[in-house]
Amino acid sequence: MAYADLTQAEKQELAEFFRDYRAAMGDTIRGLRRQSLLKYAWDNSISAIWAKIANGDSIPDDSGLAGADHTMIKTDFNPILTWTSNLLAGVYSDAGGAVATVWPDQETVDGYGVRMAGPSNIG
Repeated sequence: MAYADLTQAEKQELAEFFRDYRAAMGDTIRGLRRQSLLKYAWDNSISAIWAKIANGDSIPDDSGLAGADHTMIKTDFNPILTWTSNLLAGVYSDAGGAVATVWPDQETVDGYGVRMAGPSNIG
């Protein structure tokens, strides 16, 4: 069977799926890129500043994000950063994660997003 043989309803369902999939790929790649940049900043400057803060110190939230938890102490953030580190290590083979041997490198994953969502939708 060929694409031309599909019913109009099947073509529509397929089109809607790929529209949503493309949009989700754009969201995913943008999020992964942002997490990668934040991890880079952490590794190269923020961690040195963070080391100066006591575990119980309260850190104000100046994000302006509605509904955000407006207070945080150092020990609240540490598991969140660990999650980000593990996520990136597990997704990209060049990070050497436990499951990374079956995953492509960051450039390939970025390429998936560009191909599916278009370069202007990735950022």
